[in-house]
Amino acid sequence: MAFLHDVVQWPDPWLSLNPSFASGGTIPELVGAGLLEPECERIFRIKTGPQDPGRLPLTLHAHQRAAVEV
Repeated sequence: MAFLHDVVQWPDPWLSLNPSFASGGTIPELVGAGLLEPECERIFRIKTGPQDPGRLPLTLHAHQRAAVEV
């Protein structure tokens, strides 16, 4: 089993965003539709660092909105 530590068996995890996914609306839109709690509008924003409160609302993809609707 020592060989598992000596050789990379698989790549590191990778996450990327694909702009070609259909839009599911912004967090404020989902809050307005009653799908999310109002506090989500403050939490889920685009931020540049830990002290940044976030200036722009986060936009979900259609498949993410579908998951919220479940």
